[in-house]
Amino acid sequence: MKVLLIGSGAREHALAHSLIADPEVAALIAAPGNPGIAALGSSVTCLPGVSDVTDASAIVSAAREHDVDLVVIGPEAPLVAGVGDAVRAAGFACFGPGAAAAQLEGSKAFAKSVMAAADVRTARAQVCTTLEQVRDALDAMGSPFVVKDDGLAAGKGVVVSDDLDEAIAHAQRCLDKPEGQVVVEEFLDGPEVSLFCISDGASVVALEPAQDFKRLGDGDTGPNTGGMGAYSPLPWLQGHTPDLVQQVLMRVAKPTIAEMAQRGTPFVGVLYVGLALTAGGPRVVEFNVRFGDPETQCVLARLRTPLAGLLLAAARGTLADFPPLTWHDDAAVTVVLAAAGYPDTPERGAPITGIADAEQISGVQVLHAGTSRSSEGEDLVATGGRVLSVVGVGPSVIEARQRAYQGVAAIGMPGSQHRRDIAAHASGSSYTSMQVDGHIPLYAGKVRELYAPLDSATGLINDETLLLVASDRISAYDFVLDSPVPDKGIVLTQMSLWWFDQLSDLCPHHVVSLNVPDQVKGRGMYVRRLKMLPVECIARAYLTGGGLSEYHASGSVSGVDLPAGMVDGSELPEPI
Repeated sequence: MKVLLIGSGAREHALAHSLIADPEVAALIAAPGNPGIAALGSSVTCLPGVSDVTDASAIVSAAREHDVDLVVIGPEAPLVAGVGDAVRAAGFACFGPGAAAAQLEGSKAFAKSVMAAADVRTARAQVCTTLEQVRDALDAMGSPFVVKDDGLAAGKGVVVSDDLDEAIAHAQRCLDKPEGQVVVEEFLDGPEVSLFCISDGASVVALEPAQDFKRLGDGDTGPNTGGMGAYSPLPWLQGHTPDLVQQVLMRVAKPTIAEMAQRGTPFVGVLYVGLALTAGGPRVVEFNVRFGDPETQCVLARLRTPLAGLLLAAARGTLADFPPLTWHDDAAVTVVLAAAGYPDTPERGAPITGIADAEQISGVQVLHAGTSRSSEGEDLVATGGRVLSVVGVGPSVIEARQRAYQGVAAIGMPGSQHRRDIAAHASGSSYTSMQVDGHIPLYAGKVRELYAPLDSATGLINDETLLLVASDRISAYDFVLDSPVPDKGIVLTQMSLWWFDQLSDLCPHHVVSLNVPDQVKGRGMYVRRLKMLPVECIARAYLTGGGLSEYHASGSVSGVDLPAGMVDGSELPEPI
């Protein structure tokens, strides 16, 4: 199979990686591609001359010249411009919706009308064409204010703010555009999740969920961007909304695809469903009509199923016969490296070094987004706002995250910026951990919780210390009771500290510092990171608990034979 891939960003680099790994793909042609895609191997060809991805005639000519079997369109702009229609009209299989179906992203007002017709749950909204309408809508919706540019805005057309003046100013900028209009929405409170749904116009298949980080700064501060990082899977989702994927398929994706087909504009491609997991259940924040960036970089790193076959089945309308998708067990974390001045006035031309060093780190992949070669063709320089995506893959989110940040640390780019808290709170603990700024939750037991401090400059985990926090949870016989005892964790911590002090002349202890974040004052301590010796000693004088279960199964406890007829609470002949 020959595949023509349209686009030049990190999303397309990730798609290229997965497409060329498909054994059915003999050649990949990228238009225009980027230096990272060009370096994937001899079977990859980049067409830098096809620099305008909305030029349908140039893309059709490239498909004919290279006699391709499948065209995959990455960005949203060519989809909204109708490139998919031109490719299909020329007789090529195309993964990506036509212009009419692409209005699901091209116009938020259109998307709202489709959601209403398909009975998809989303935020209340009002379409506004004048500033007076905007003011009335903001007053009706209340704070936080959500104002969205109705058209394409490269992921930066949304303002969410408690500042009324900021919301109105953004609306004015959008309205000043030709045929400008905005959508004012109610704020949806809850964690956001991205889910990509592959459709052939009738059938729908969901990929694994991911979560991205849209704002520029740590702690979700600063302006909205195209995305500063992402991770997948979401360990906390099982405890929050365990059936989310099935819910979205049945209540969002399938009804939307059916509605588009009923309108005579079948949707073939990726329906990107942006969700807020509110107290009232999942709600759609927005639709996009292509793979999302940077979530794609994580999701495709985990996909085991060959990608080209999946996309070809969607393009040919045979998705219903495609085998179930399979996934790697590993987690993936993406950290975006952006240019100085991004997102408003990104600086171009900064030299980039260290990519080869980063990719020497186990599990690290560096994807190009805004790069080019210097005029001499050797040195790599930054040419865009989001310059690189550094992807770390590992057996857990925490390990994948550490690898991603090690990769970032190996790369040099003057003035570059990145978030240091991507996936920092993505713990899969059995019990709920609080969020402590500048720390990653590692584990939450029945009572105590462990956090890893992060280096404020790099985002890497501090390998020397841990933050140990005592919660107010009550545990009895390995069962956590519903009602915590206020300040119990403070009492436990102070008792521990008292004993450490009393015994300090007899043996060393692990306490390093009590200078902990304010939110865990009194109940937290920094301790030395130690390697656990996994040994548990149990002394039994009576038969109960796990010993009783073992006795019922074998007549013995820990290999010691016991008399017959013993019951729960029986005294043992001698302690074990």
